[in-house]
Amino acid sequence: MDVMRLPWQTAVFREGLVQHRWSVAGLLPVFRMLVTPGVAGEPRLLVPPPELLFLQLARQCALTTTLMLGWELCGHYAKLTERDQRTRGTSQGFIGRDPLCTKAEIDALLARMPRGVPGSARARRAARLVRDRSRSPMETAVALMLFAPQRLGGFGMPEPVVNGTVELQPRRDALMRSRLELDLHWLDPLRVTEYNGFDFHEGKSKAQAAKDAIRHNELEIRQIPHLTLVGSEVMDRLRFQLNARNIAQMLNHRLRLETRDWNQRYERFHADLLGLDYTPPEAYERL
Repeated sequence: MDVMRLPWQTAVFREGLVQHRWSVAGLLPVFRMLVTPGVAGEPRLLVPPPELLFLQLARQCALTTTLMLGWELCGHYAKLTERDQRTRGTSQGFIGRDPLCTKAEIDALLARMPRGVPGSARARRAARLVRDRSRSPMETAVALMLFAPQRLGGFGMPEPVVNGTVELQPRRDALMRSRLELDLHWLDPLRVTEYNGFDFHEGKSKAQAAKDAIRHNELEIRQIPHLTLVGSEVMDRLRFQLNARNIAQMLNHRLRLETRDWNQRYERFHADLLGLDYTPPEAYERL
C-alpha cells in the first residue's frame, strides 16, 4: 500500500507502507480530516478527496474500472463487498448515498495536473465519459454501453441525460405537475429509457415501486416513446444489443457498427462493465 507524504507531515514508518513524495504536491486539493481532533490522544486521520482517489486508482486500474469508479463517486450509490456489513437487508449489491464529488471537481483536478503525472492520462480518458447522478451500477453500465464510443465497445449513440428532471405537458390537473425524474432520456423530442432491476422491483421498497409505476403511467398517457429494461436483458449481451437497436430506432439514430472488431470490443466492454467473465475469441477453440 502506498501512502502519499504531504509536506507538513512528519515521517511515519509502518510495516507494509511505502512513502513517496509527489512533485505536484502544491497542486493537490485539501485533504479532509476524517476525525475531528480535540480530545487528548484522538487520532487525526487525513483522507484524500474523492477526485484525488480517482486519479490515484487510475494508475493501477483498467480504463473500464476507472470509468465505473468515476460514475460511483459522482453517483447516488456505493457498491458493497460481501464482507461489508451494510449488505444486510439488501440483495442489490449497493446502497444509496449522496454523491462524494462531481464530474466538475474531477475535471478541475485533472486540469491542474501537468502531463506525465502517473495515472493522469488514463484518468483524463475516463473522465470524458464520467457523468453525475447515476443511481445504480446497472444504470451506469446501461448508459455507458449506449453512448460510449465504438472504439471502446459502446454503441456510440447520442448521449442521454442521466436522472434528469422534466416537466411533462400538459399537466394532468391543477394539483399534479407531472415533474418526473427519468433514468435516461433524450430531448427534442423527448425519448426515455428506464431501468427497473431484475424482477422489476426486487430489493426496492413499496414506495419506490409505486413511484416507478406512476412514472411509467405518465409516459404512457402522453404517448411518449419509451423502453423499459430489466436486469436479465442487460446482463445478456445479445438481448441488450437487440434493445440497443430498438433504442436507436426510437431515437431515429442510424446505428452503424463499423469499427474494426467491434463485436469483440463490445463483448469485452459488456463483460467488464457488468463484472462478467470474458473469453477472448482465440480461446474458444481451447474450451
